Amino acid sequence: MLASLNISVWNPKRKDKIATLETLIKHSAGRDAGAFIKNLLPDGAIDPVKKAESTLRRIFYNHTLPWQDNGIRILPSAAWIDFSAQERAARAEFDTAVGQFLLDYDAHRAKAQITLNGLFNAADYPSVEEVRTKFGVNISWMPLPDSGDFRVDMPEEDLKQIREELAKASEASMGAARADLYDRLSTALMAVTSRLDEPGKVFRDSLIGNLRTVCADIPKLNIMDDEGILKLAAEAERIAALDPEAIRMDDNVRAKANQTASGILASMGITSC
Repeated sequence: MLASLNISVWNPKRKDKIATLETLIKHSAGRDAGAFIKNLLPDGAIDPVKKAESTLRRIFYNHTLPWQDNGIRILPSAAWIDFSAQERAARAEFDTAVGQFLLDYDAHRAKAQITLNGLFNAADYPSVEEVRTKFGVNISWMPLPDSGDFRVDMPEEDLKQIREELAKASEASMGAARADLYDRLSTALMAVTSRLDEPGKVFRDSLIGNLRTVCADIPKLNIMDDEGILKLAAEAERIAALDPEAIRMDDNVRAKANQTASGILASMGITSC
Protein backbone atom coordinates (compact mmCIF):
# COMPACT_ATOMS: atom_id res chain seq x y z
CA MET A 1 0.00 0.00 0.00
CA LEU A 2 0.98 3.62 -0.44
CA ALA A 3 0.91 5.80 2.64
CA SER A 4 1.60 9.33 3.80
CA LEU A 5 2.11 10.38 7.40
CA ASN A 6 1.03 13.68 8.90
CA ILE A 7 1.69 14.56 12.54
CA SER A 8 0.67 17.92 13.93
CA VAL A 9 2.16 19.33 17.12
CA TRP A 10 1.50 22.75 18.60
CA ASN A 11 4.52 25.06 18.38
CA PRO A 12 4.83 27.06 21.63
CA LYS A 13 6.83 29.90 20.06
CA ARG A 14 5.67 33.31 18.96
CA LYS A 15 7.18 36.33 17.30
CA ASP A 16 6.98 39.31 19.63
CA LYS A 17 6.41 42.31 17.36
CA ILE A 18 6.97 44.89 20.10
CA ALA A 19 10.19 43.30 21.37
CA THR A 20 11.38 42.94 17.78
CA LEU A 21 10.74 46.62 17.02
CA GLU A 22 12.43 47.73 20.25
CA THR A 23 15.50 45.63 19.47
CA LEU A 24 15.75 46.95 15.91
CA ILE A 25 15.44 50.53 17.10
CA LYS A 26 18.00 49.98 19.86
CA HIS A 27 20.57 48.71 17.36
CA SER A 28 19.53 51.00 14.50
CA ALA A 29 18.90 47.91 12.38
CA GLY A 30 16.65 47.53 9.37
CA ARG A 31 13.26 45.82 9.59
CA ASP A 32 14.54 42.70 7.88
CA ALA A 33 17.52 42.33 10.23
CA GLY A 34 15.77 39.78 12.43
CA ALA A 35 12.91 38.99 14.76
CA PHE A 36 12.50 38.28 18.43
CA ILE A 37 10.96 34.83 18.96
CA LYS A 38 9.86 34.06 22.48
CA ASN A 39 9.21 30.71 24.12
CA LEU A 40 5.67 30.62 25.45
CA LEU A 41 6.39 27.66 27.72
CA PRO A 42 9.29 26.58 29.95
CA ASP A 43 12.11 24.55 28.44
CA GLY A 44 11.23 20.90 28.09
CA ALA A 45 7.49 21.38 28.57
CA ILE A 46 6.60 19.82 25.23
CA ASP A 47 9.63 17.51 24.91
CA PRO A 48 7.74 14.27 25.76
CA VAL A 49 5.31 14.99 22.92
CA LYS A 50 8.16 15.75 20.52
CA LYS A 51 9.90 12.54 21.55
CA ALA A 52 6.74 10.53 20.87
CA GLU A 53 6.38 12.28 17.51
CA SER A 54 9.96 11.31 16.59
CA THR A 55 9.25 7.70 17.53
CA LEU A 56 6.18 7.61 15.28
CA ARG A 57 8.09 9.08 12.35
CA ARG A 58 10.99 6.67 12.86
CA ILE A 59 8.64 3.68 12.86
CA PHE A 60 6.88 4.92 9.72
CA TYR A 61 10.10 5.57 7.80
CA ASN A 62 11.80 2.37 8.98
CA HIS A 63 8.93 0.22 7.67
CA THR A 64 8.34 2.07 4.40
CA LEU A 65 10.30 2.98 1.31
CA PRO A 66 10.28 6.18 -0.76
CA TRP A 67 7.78 6.15 -3.61
CA GLN A 68 7.13 9.73 -4.66
CA ASP A 69 8.91 12.98 -3.88
CA ASN A 70 5.73 14.41 -2.33
CA GLY A 71 6.12 12.35 0.82
CA ILE A 72 4.14 9.31 -0.29
CA ARG A 73 5.88 6.05 0.66
CA ILE A 74 5.19 2.38 0.08
CA LEU A 75 4.54 -0.15 2.84
CA PRO A 76 5.26 -3.73 1.76
CA SER A 77 2.65 -6.23 2.92
CA ALA A 78 5.43 -8.27 4.55
CA ALA A 79 6.13 -5.34 6.89
CA TRP A 80 2.49 -4.70 7.83
CA ILE A 81 2.27 -6.83 11.00
CA ASP A 82 5.42 -5.37 12.57
CA PHE A 83 4.48 -1.86 11.50
CA SER A 84 0.91 -1.95 12.78
CA ALA A 85 1.95 -3.28 16.20
CA GLN A 86 4.71 -0.70 16.64
CA GLU A 87 2.58 2.12 15.23
CA ARG A 88 -0.30 1.42 17.64
CA ALA A 89 2.06 1.42 20.63
CA ALA A 90 3.77 4.61 19.48
CA ARG A 91 0.45 6.35 18.80
CA ALA A 92 -0.72 5.44 22.31
CA GLU A 93 2.51 6.91 23.67
CA PHE A 94 1.91 10.08 21.65
CA ASP A 95 -1.68 10.39 22.91
CA THR A 96 -0.54 9.87 26.49
CA ALA A 97 2.15 12.54 26.17
CA VAL A 98 -0.34 14.98 24.66
CA GLY A 99 -2.85 14.26 27.41
CA GLN A 100 -0.28 14.91 30.12
CA PHE A 101 0.85 18.10 28.40
CA LEU A 102 -2.72 19.39 28.32
CA LEU A 103 -3.15 18.58 32.02
CA ASP A 104 0.00 20.59 32.79
CA TYR A 105 -0.76 23.40 30.35
CA ASP A 106 -2.04 25.93 32.90
CA ALA A 107 0.90 25.22 35.20
CA HIS A 108 3.34 25.68 32.33
CA ARG A 109 1.69 28.97 31.44
CA ALA A 110 1.91 30.22 35.03
CA LYS A 111 5.60 29.39 35.15
CA ALA A 112 6.17 31.06 31.78
CA GLN A 113 4.51 34.23 33.06
CA ILE A 114 7.21 34.51 35.71
CA THR A 115 10.02 33.72 33.27
CA LEU A 116 8.82 36.07 30.52
CA ASN A 117 7.89 38.83 32.92
CA GLY A 118 7.34 41.93 30.76
CA LEU A 119 7.30 39.84 27.59
CA PHE A 120 4.30 37.83 28.79
CA ASN A 121 1.11 38.40 26.83
CA ALA A 122 -2.00 36.42 27.75
CA ALA A 123 -3.27 36.81 24.18
CA ASP A 124 -0.45 34.54 22.97
CA TYR A 125 -2.00 31.57 24.76
CA PRO A 126 -4.96 29.71 23.23
CA SER A 127 -7.31 27.82 25.52
CA VAL A 128 -6.64 24.19 26.43
CA GLU A 129 -9.48 23.18 24.11
CA GLU A 130 -7.87 25.07 21.22
CA VAL A 131 -4.43 23.63 21.94
CA ARG A 132 -5.91 20.13 21.97
CA THR A 133 -6.91 20.56 18.31
CA LYS A 134 -3.30 21.37 17.39
CA PHE A 135 -2.18 17.78 17.98
CA GLY A 136 -2.95 14.84 15.76
CA VAL A 137 -1.67 11.82 13.87
CA ASN A 138 -3.03 10.78 10.49
CA ILE A 139 -1.86 8.12 8.07
CA SER A 140 -3.49 8.24 4.66
CA TRP A 141 -3.63 4.92 2.80
CA MET A 142 -3.89 4.49 -0.95
CA PRO A 143 -3.79 1.43 -3.21
CA LEU A 144 -0.81 0.96 -5.47
CA PRO A 145 -1.88 2.22 -8.92
CA ASP A 146 -2.04 -0.29 -11.74
CA SER A 147 -0.92 1.15 -15.07
CA GLY A 148 -3.21 -1.29 -16.88
CA ASP A 149 -6.34 -0.46 -14.90
CA PHE A 150 -7.99 2.45 -16.69
CA ARG A 151 -11.71 2.85 -17.11
CA VAL A 152 -11.90 6.05 -19.08
CA ASP A 153 -13.29 6.89 -22.47
CA MET A 154 -10.41 8.19 -24.55
CA PRO A 155 -8.53 7.16 -27.68
CA GLU A 156 -6.46 4.00 -27.32
CA GLU A 157 -3.33 5.88 -28.41
CA ASP A 158 -3.72 8.32 -25.48
CA LEU A 159 -4.38 5.46 -23.07
CA LYS A 160 -1.24 3.73 -24.26
CA GLN A 161 0.82 6.87 -23.63
CA ILE A 162 -0.58 7.26 -20.11
CA ARG A 163 0.13 3.61 -19.32
CA GLU A 164 3.69 3.98 -20.55
CA GLU A 165 4.23 7.09 -18.45
CA LEU A 166 2.83 5.36 -15.38
CA ALA A 167 5.05 2.36 -16.00
CA LYS A 168 8.10 4.62 -16.24
CA ALA A 169 7.11 6.42 -13.03
CA SER A 170 6.65 3.09 -11.27
CA GLU A 171 10.05 1.90 -12.48
CA ALA A 172 11.67 5.11 -11.19
CA SER A 173 9.96 4.67 -7.83
CA MET A 174 11.18 1.09 -7.63
CA GLY A 175 14.68 2.36 -8.33
CA ALA A 176 14.39 4.88 -5.48
CA ALA A 177 13.12 2.15 -3.15
CA ARG A 178 16.02 -0.12 -4.09
CA ALA A 179 18.52 2.71 -3.55
CA ASP A 180 17.02 3.38 -0.14
CA LEU A 181 17.67 -0.20 1.00
CA TYR A 182 21.27 -0.13 -0.22
CA ASP A 183 21.73 3.22 1.54
CA ARG A 184 20.35 1.85 4.82
CA LEU A 185 22.74 -1.09 4.74
CA SER A 186 25.79 0.91 3.67
CA THR A 187 25.13 3.57 6.33
CA ALA A 188 24.94 0.92 9.05
CA LEU A 189 28.09 -0.78 7.79
CA MET A 190 30.03 2.48 7.53
CA ALA A 191 29.11 3.20 11.13
CA VAL A 192 30.58 -0.19 12.04
CA THR A 193 33.87 0.37 10.19
CA SER A 194 34.22 3.88 11.62
CA ARG A 195 34.12 2.48 15.18
CA LEU A 196 35.93 -0.83 14.70
CA ASP A 197 38.84 0.43 12.62
CA GLU A 198 41.04 0.84 15.70
CA PRO A 199 41.48 -1.62 18.59
CA GLY A 200 40.09 -0.20 21.82
CA LYS A 201 37.95 2.43 20.12
CA VAL A 202 34.76 2.82 22.18
CA PHE A 203 31.37 1.93 20.69
CA ARG A 204 27.89 1.32 22.05
CA ASP A 205 25.81 -1.84 21.74
CA SER A 206 23.46 0.10 19.46
CA LEU A 207 26.16 0.02 16.76
CA ILE A 208 25.53 -3.70 16.27
CA GLY A 209 21.85 -3.42 17.23
CA ASN A 210 21.21 -0.93 14.44
CA LEU A 211 22.87 -3.20 11.88
CA ARG A 212 20.83 -6.11 13.21
CA THR A 213 17.63 -4.13 12.69
CA VAL A 214 18.57 -3.15 9.13
CA CYS A 215 19.39 -6.75 8.23
CA ALA A 216 16.06 -7.93 9.65
CA ASP A 217 14.09 -5.22 7.81
CA ILE A 218 15.61 -5.71 4.35
CA PRO A 219 13.81 -8.99 3.48
CA LYS A 220 10.46 -7.44 4.48
CA LEU A 221 11.08 -4.25 2.51
CA ASN A 222 12.56 -5.87 -0.59
CA ILE A 223 9.50 -5.26 -2.78
CA MET A 224 11.62 -5.38 -5.93
CA ASP A 225 12.88 -8.92 -5.14
CA ASP A 226 16.48 -7.75 -5.44
CA GLU A 227 18.67 -10.79 -4.85
CA GLY A 228 21.75 -8.58 -4.52
CA ILE A 229 20.56 -6.72 -1.42
CA LEU A 230 19.40 -9.99 0.15
CA LYS A 231 22.86 -11.49 -0.34
CA LEU A 232 24.57 -8.43 1.12
CA ALA A 233 22.21 -8.41 4.10
CA ALA A 234 22.93 -12.10 4.72
CA GLU A 235 26.66 -11.34 4.77
CA ALA A 236 26.11 -8.41 7.12
CA GLU A 237 24.16 -10.66 9.47
CA ARG A 238 27.45 -12.38 10.29
CA ILE A 239 28.46 -9.14 11.99
CA ALA A 240 25.00 -8.40 13.39
CA ALA A 241 24.94 -11.82 15.08
CA LEU A 242 28.06 -11.02 17.11
CA ASP A 243 27.88 -10.08 20.78
CA PRO A 244 29.01 -6.45 21.13
CA GLU A 245 30.89 -7.33 24.31
CA ALA A 246 32.80 -10.06 22.48
CA ILE A 247 33.86 -7.50 19.89
CA ARG A 248 35.07 -5.17 22.63
CA MET A 249 37.00 -7.85 24.49
CA ASP A 250 38.59 -9.76 21.59
CA ASP A 251 40.73 -7.82 19.10
CA ASN A 252 40.61 -10.73 16.65
CA VAL A 253 36.80 -10.74 16.63
CA ARG A 254 36.84 -6.97 16.25
CA ALA A 255 39.28 -7.07 13.34
CA LYS A 256 37.34 -9.82 11.56
CA ALA A 257 34.05 -7.93 11.96
CA ASN A 258 35.65 -4.77 10.59
CA GLN A 259 37.16 -6.72 7.69
CA THR A 260 33.80 -8.29 6.85
CA ALA A 261 32.02 -4.90 6.94
CA SER A 262 34.73 -3.32 4.76
CA GLY A 263 34.47 -6.21 2.30
CA ILE A 264 30.72 -5.81 1.95
CA LEU A 265 31.10 -2.07 1.42
CA ALA A 266 33.79 -2.70 -1.19
CA SER A 267 31.45 -5.02 -3.08
CA MET A 268 28.95 -2.15 -3.07
CA GLY A 269 31.57 0.16 -4.54
CA ILE A 270 32.10 2.02 -1.28
CA THR A 271 35.49 2.55 0.33
CA SER A 272 35.20 2.41 4.12
CA CYS A 273 36.91 4.98 6.30
